[in-house]
Amino acid sequence: MTQRQRPALLTRLALVTGLAGAGVLAAAHTPIHAASTPAATDDTLTLYPPRSVHAPGQARVKRYGPQDTNHPRHGLGLAGVASPAATTANPSASPQSAALTAGTAPASVDLSRYAPPIGDQGQVNACVAWATIYGLRGWYANRDGYYPAGGSGGTGSFEPMYTYAQIVKGQNNPTSFDDNLNIAASQGVDTRADYAQGDDDYTDQPTSSETANAARYKIASWTSLSTGGGARASIENALSSGNPVGIGIPVYSNFYNAGASSYYVDVPTAGMTKSGSHAVFAIKYDSNGIWVQNSWGSGWGLDGTAELSWAFVDQYAWQIVEMTPSAPAAVATSTPPPTTTPAPANTATPATTATAVPTKTVAPTTTAVPTTTATPTSTPVPTTTRAPTKTPTAASDFSVSGARTALAVARGGTVGDALALHGLNGKVTLSVGGLPRRAAYSFSVNPVTLNGQNASTTLSISPTRWASPGTYTLTITAIDGAYAHTVTVSLTVS
Repeated sequence: MTQRQRPALLTRLALVTGLAGAGVLAAAHTPIHAASTPAATDDTLTLYPPRSVHAPGQARVKRYGPQDTNHPRHGLGLAGVASPAATTANPSASPQSAALTAGTAPASVDLSRYAPPIGDQGQVNACVAWATIYGLRGWYANRDGYYPAGGSGGTGSFEPMYTYAQIVKGQNNPTSFDDNLNIAASQGVDTRADYAQGDDDYTDQPTSSETANAARYKIASWTSLSTGGGARASIENALSSGNPVGIGIPVYSNFYNAGASSYYVDVPTAGMTKSGSHAVFAIKYDSNGIWVQNSWGSGWGLDGTAELSWAFVDQYAWQIVEMTPSAPAAVATSTPPPTTTPAPANTATPATTATAVPTKTVAPTTTAVPTTTATPTSTPVPTTTRAPTKTPTAASDFSVSGARTALAVARGGTVGDALALHGLNGKVTLSVGGLPRRAAYSFSVNPVTLNGQNASTTLSISPTRWASPGTYTLTITAIDGAYAHTVTVSLTVS
C-alpha cells in the first residue's frame, strides 16, 4: 500500500464505521454518474415547503450518526422501495392523472400555491409521513377549502405521527409509502390541531376520539407511478393534471448540504457520500427539473426547498406516489336525522287513540277516569327531553363575516382583520387559503366557541420579505361539523 492509498482507505473505513454506528444498513447499489452541475437558470421561481424521503432496503435508518460531523442531524425514514427500474402500483388505486403523449406536457407547472408551510421532522425518521400526510393530504385540503388550522406553530395540516406511530410503535424506524397511505385510506388522518401527542411522539398511539376525527379525512386511493426512465413523464403527467406527488430518493451530500446558494441537486459525482434514503413532496417542475419541499425546516435549501435535476430524477427516483383524496365527512352527518325520527315514534299517539276513551263508556266508574293518570304518562310522551337534542343540530349553523374586504401590507409587515361569528352553539375552526408563498397567517382565537353570543377573532397575515408582491384573493374558511362558510378578502402585498 502506498502512502497516497493509505489515507483514502482510512477515510473509507471511517465512513463505513460511521454509517454502521448510525444504524444505517446498506441499500441496493445504484451507480454514481459523474456529471457537471448546471446552475439553475430561473431566479424567479415560486417555491414551496419541503418534505424528506428515505432510502430503500434500510431496515432501521435511525438518523445520521455521531461520526457524521459534516452535517446537522436530520431524520430520514424511507423503507421498502423497489429499484428504480421497477414499477409498482396499488391494485386498488386508480390514477387520477391523465396520460399525456410525449412532448405534450406544459413546459412548466407550479402547484405550490396550496402547499402547507415548511415542516420539520427533527430527528424522527418520519419523512414519508411528512411527505404524504402533512404534505400531499394537506395540499388537497387547502385546494378544496377545508385546510385544518392550528397545531404546533399554527401551521395546520394533518399529523404525520398519526400514521407513523401506528407503524413503528415506539421504534424510530423507517417506513414505506405503502404503510402510511394504506392507513390514510382505511382510517383517514387526524389534524395536527386535534392530535394531542404532537409532531415527535411515535410511542403513544392515537386515542379513540382522534381515530374518530381521522375518519373524516380518508383518501379514496393512491398509486405508484412509473420510475426509471419514465420518472420525468410520470411527474409531468401528474402535476400538469393538477396533482402533486411524493417521491422517494437517495440522499447524497449535495442534497444534504443544499443551501440558499446551492439548492440545485444534480446526479452525484464521484466521491459524494450517501447518507440514506428520503421522501419529499414535489409540487412544481420546469425545464431544469422538479422543485421539492423537504421536512428539514426552512433553514435547509432555499427556504426549505430544492430543485432536483431531471437527470437525477430519472436515474435515482425509487418511488413516485400520487393520491386521490375523499371529500371530508361531516361530523354527525346522519346522527341528527335519527334523533328526529324517534320523535315521530309518538308514544303520544297511543294516548290520542285513547284506548282509555272507550273506558269513557264506563263513565259511572269514575275510577276509570283515574286512568287519565295514564295520560300524565303522556308528559314523558312529548319527549321534550329529546327536543333539546334537536336544537343543537338546528343551532349548529352559524354566520361569519369580515370587517374589511381588502387588505394591504408591505413585505416583512403584518396586517389584520377582525372576523365576527354568531351561532347558538358549536366550535368553529378557521383556515386561510390563497396566501402568497412565504406568507403566514394566525388567528387570535382558533377554534372559536359559539354559545349564543357574538364571538370574534382577529386574523393576522405576515408576508416575509421574500414574498412575491402582487394582489391575491384569500378565502377564509370556517367549519363546524356539517356546516361551512367562507369569506373572501383581497390582499395586496407591496
